[in-house]
Amino acid sequence: MQWYANWCNADCAARLLAEPSGLGYSAAVVGDGRVGMDGTFFWAVALAAAFFVGMGKGGLPVVGMLGVPALALATSPVNAAGLLLPVYVVSDMFGLWAYRHEFNARVLYILLPGALVGITVG
Repeated sequence: MQWYANWCNADCAARLLAEPSGLGYSAAVVGDGRVGMDGTFFWAVALAAAFFVGMGKGGLPVVGMLGVPALALATSPVNAAGLLLPVYVVSDMFGLWAYRHEFNARVLYILLPGALVGITVG
């Protein structure tokens, strides 16, 4: 974080270096060092991230990629990915329900050999 002190004033650099996370985001830190999920900023960013996921599932895939990085502004990136995972799972369930009548077994048979090889090797 020393590079940040070169172009930031002394007070700003001292606050950044004193933060437990060291990342400079305004997350609430609980007494034992865990990042809390309270505050208006967190919930506003979480709502925007969920909106980005929905837009990605609705046909704008580039916007969908912004969900985890946006939420990482309010909490750690690992927490952001963990928090958005259930959102992705539920949105996939809705997608499967919406396209349940479009199932084509021939496509599944074409994809299955390559998928099995990839799963076995990977």
